Amino acid sequence: MKTRPGFSSVVALLVMLTLGGCQGTPISSVKPTLSSAPAATPVPTASTASTAPARTVSSPSADDWAAYANGRYGYAVYYPAGWTAGDEAENGDGRVLTADGGVSLTVYGTNSTASIAQVHKDALASAEADGVVVTYQTSTSNRSVVSGIKGSTVYYSSAWCGKGSCNYLTFAYPTAAKATMDPLVTTITQRFAPGRLDEAN
Repeated sequence: MKTRPGFSSVVALLVMLTLGGCQGTPISSVKPTLSSAPAATPVPTASTASTAPARTVSSPSADDWAAYANGRYGYAVYYPAGWTAGDEAENGDGRVLTADGGVSLTVYGTNSTASIAQVHKDALASAEADGVVVTYQTSTSNRSVVSGIKGSTVYYSSAWCGKGSCNYLTFAYPTAAKATMDPLVTTITQRFAPGRLDEAN
C-alpha cells in the first residue's frame, strides 16, 4: 500500500477502544477531540514559492470527520468526511483515501522486525529514488518522518514501528494547496492511533 514495488500524536486510548471492533470499516459517528493536540509535526516547505493559483481543499470542522479502523493491524486514522475511501487492499493492510484537487493519503501496515534506523534509512532511499527532494527528515525510537517536494507535489510519509510491524501514513498533494493541507496533514498525523506494533499481524 505504500509507494513501494507493485503499488505506487496519537488519539486517546478511549478512541482505540471505540474503534477496535470496526474491522476496516469507515465510520463517521466517532469524532476526534480537536482541543488537545500534541506539538505539531513539521510538514515540508517548498524551496521555491509556487506561482500556481491556490487550489481549494476543504478544511473540516470537528463535526466533519470520518474514521477508518484497520482490523488486521489495529490502527485507526481520522480523515475529512468528504474524502473518498478506496477499497481496502485484498490482504487487509490498508487503503487509499483521496480528495478533490489531487490529494491522496495512503494508510497501511507491514510486518517488519527491522530497526527504526533501518526503516528510516529505507524511507529516505525510497523517497529519493522516486524523485522526491527531501526537505525534512527525522526519526525517534519508534517513528520515522520523511517529507519533501517532487515537482509540484508535496510528499510526506510517517511510519510508526515496533518489534513486529509498522504503520504508515503517506500523503501527496499539490504545492498550491499547502496553505490548507499542511495544517490538515498535521492534524491527521497527530490523531493517528498506531496498532499492534510489537507483533506481526
